[in-house]
Amino acid sequence: MSGELEIDGHAVRPIALGRSDGVINTVVHVPDLATVVSGDVAYNNIHMWLLRSTPETRGEWLDTLDALAALRPEKIIVGHKDPDAPDDNAQRILDQSRRYIEDFDKAAARSGSMNDLVTRMMEKYATYGNPYTLLVAAASQFGT
Repeated sequence: MSGELEIDGHAVRPIALGRSDGVINTVVHVPDLATVVSGDVAYNNIHMWLLRSTPETRGEWLDTLDALAALRPEKIIVGHKDPDAPDDNAQRILDQSRRYIEDFDKAAARSGSMNDLVTRMMEKYATYGNPYTLLVAAASQFGT
């Protein structure tokens, strides 16, 4: 997607990135405000939608997070946020999203069952919102 809009004197750029919880995702970048509206690319204190993900698709999502980071945002407005999340700080959100995907990937590789995977993730992410997302993601890793 290309093109640029202007809202209240600010350039607003839609940018197609890559895979996240969908095959392709578009973010909205407002460069002079150092802000990105990330949609589903980054999450803020919420279990990430990893339903039917594979090590390859999780790696592609990490690449998409790198592309988002390359925009050098200071603030990220996410599509999935716990109302009690502390802020919209870009570095914290990028680090958190990356770590969650990496931890899920490791836990999936080491787990022998859906319950084992859920337990491993909840040890680190018990305070995250929407645990249903984790349950269905874990179930999809074991064909249940």
